Amino acid sequence: MAERSVLVTGFEPFGEHRVNASWEAVKELSRIGVGDGVRLVTGQIPVHYKNVKEEIAKLQEKAKPVLCVLVGVSGTTESIVLETRAHNHGYKTPDNARQVPRSFVCVEGGADCLETSLDVSRIYSEAGRLMKTNGQSQDGVCQFELSNDAGRYLCDFAYYSSLHGYNAPSLFVHVPPLNQPYSYERLALALKAIIQASLQ
Repeated sequence: MAERSVLVTGFEPFGEHRVNASWEAVKELSRIGVGDGVRLVTGQIPVHYKNVKEEIAKLQEKAKPVLCVLVGVSGTTESIVLETRAHNHGYKTPDNARQVPRSFVCVEGGADCLETSLDVSRIYSEAGRLMKTNGQSQDGVCQFELSNDAGRYLCDFAYYSSLHGYNAPSLFVHVPPLNQPYSYERLALALKAIIQASLQ
């Protein structure tokens, strides 16, 4: 079987997140891998609206992935959150350069919302089972949630950019800050299970 390429991204630090859990988890995932037949390509996304589309497009061109998994941190969750859709409007919160996109829009003239083509409900159901298959005890399995609002910040913006600009399936995953309650190792195992479920 031909090796399949999967792109996984995390974000640089921003605001109160001096260490961004998303990037720490992605780095650990790169170390442990996903399994035979899967080539991981990872990249860190800047917290700058003007650079996001170009950076994601460059990584997608490099990886030519069959799946894109974008990971970001959320200070309002203690679960692993699978986002079902991205939004085009409402980007009024300044980025690391204190900038916002023109007209607060990701893609001028684009649809209000774009939904992933992946069966997120099935991925949600499978992820915990796969964590156990990968050697985690019941206590080691992360809590997963579904969401239809990725937050109208760089996470949502990046998700919309990927869904709009690339023809392979994309999924956005929000993780909690490190050790609130999960270590970067457990976050990486959760991402591994999500990718395995997505590729089934």
